[in-house]
Amino acid sequence: MVIKYILKNFRRRKVRTILMVLSLLISTGLIVAMSATVETIRQSNVELIASGVGRYDLTVRKTDVSSDPFVEVERTAEAILNADPQITAVYPRIQSIVEMSGNGEQANGWLIALDSIVDDVGFIDVVEG
Repeated sequence: MVIKYILKNFRRRKVRTILMVLSLLISTGLIVAMSATVETIRQSNVELIASGVGRYDLTVRKTDVSSDPFVEVERTAEAILNADPQITAVYPRIQSIVEMSGNGEQANGWLIALDSIVDDVGFIDVVEG
């Protein structure tokens, strides 16, 4: 009954139906195009960063049950370099998710600590301090 009423209305208001179908097609096309554009820009950014810092990252971390909270950086870096001849460099970094607050707002962010003398990949802007 409802479908019969809808189809009857579509036949009666042909211009409105055509405009509605066209608007649905155009809006769907715009959403697909926007999604493809965003994905292309994301891939471009990843390629740009990868060309500067290398294509692969290896993360080494301590287990949660380890009694020693620290990693022996020199020994671990040497073991990683000796593991495969295609590994050309090891840049030790400390990464952690931190909570930030300022101007009455709170957010999460990444804290990245590195040795700027050894790690010459990329750049760091010191905002304050």
